[in-house]
Amino acid sequence: MNENLLIKKIKRLSLVSFILPLITINVCFLMYYWIGNVQFYKKVNWNNTSDTFDINKYRSAPNNILQCPKYEINERTYEQNNGNKLDGPFDGVDLNYTKYFVNAKNENEKIKSVFFQYGKKINSKCIKNYAIFNWLISTFDLENSLIKIRSGNKSGFSAIKYPYIYGEVSISRTARYYPAYLIFKPLIIVSAFFLFFYWLNNLRFLNHLRNKNTIKTFSNKFFYFGSLSCFFLIIHAIFLGVELDFKLYQSFRRLVMVLFVLFEVMGQISLTINLYKLKSSISEYLNLTVLNTKVLFVVLILLGTLISIYILAFKDPSTNFKNVLEWNYFSALLVYYFLTRLIWKLTRTN
Repeated sequence: MNENLLIKKIKRLSLVSFILPLITINVCFLMYYWIGNVQFYKKVNWNNTSDTFDINKYRSAPNNILQCPKYEINERTYEQNNGNKLDGPFDGVDLNYTKYFVNAKNENEKIKSVFFQYGKKINSKCIKNYAIFNWLISTFDLENSLIKIRSGNKSGFSAIKYPYIYGEVSISRTARYYPAYLIFKPLIIVSAFFLFFYWLNNLRFLNHLRNKNTIKTFSNKFFYFGSLSCFFLIIHAIFLGVELDFKLYQSFRRLVMVLFVLFEVMGQISLTINLYKLKSSISEYLNLTVLNTKVLFVVLILLGTLISIYILAFKDPSTNFKNVLEWNYFSALLVYYFLTRLIWKLTRTN
């Protein structure tokens, strides 16, 4: 096999190794975001300016996602049978239910209707304001499934903004619940195989150059480090969402993640050192500017890793800090493969 074919393979694998895991974790983030942030509303006919509903019909209406007020509710008023009006939140399950239904002194004090006044601001918690998600839920009849998911995992989902900055949730938490794990597990495992072939083809390329006497020798440790990182990434994906309540299992899962990161970083450093040492011999295949950028990137990753280990080992960082670190660190590791895509160039002759 000639150099150009090997370089093309490495460039393709680099791009997939960068994009596929990045898409995977962010799809899980978006799914968690929408499931956690979407609000259930009563299945009634909502208008755009105001609504008045009979309280008994309103309370007995089932929860749903697709039928919701387009604009944010600015005012919510409850009218008693005697004509008095009460302001404030009331969803039929809070203390007002006891006060105004169960323990009402007479019929006149009971709630008769609920009035909603809407503003001009779009309701960010109404799914119909998001055309793609509304289409997906409607087309594939996902509404009941989403309601069951939220109802069955009340402690699993929470409203979040942006974990890359606020760290409200970890990567594994966004991926461990249905339906996210149906995406995360297979795509991460597929990503691990692409990563393995990435490391393998880099090894083949350097072996090819050695056989041609273009280079004399190189260290193949990067291939073993990279392969081990792929192995532990697959193990992590397989056991994600499998909850066993004993300490040894929890320690095993943490160890798997640590070993994945450790071997990933070692593989990246080892391959970059190889390329830097061989740059004079293989300069016709390399973009030296990108190589220097890659060296700087690897140095920064190493420093970031050491600082992170120090903070996690000797300080007491908050859970949010750990989550922010996890999202940004994992995404930063993927940039290495994007740089690899740019570092190689095809030769005019074979």
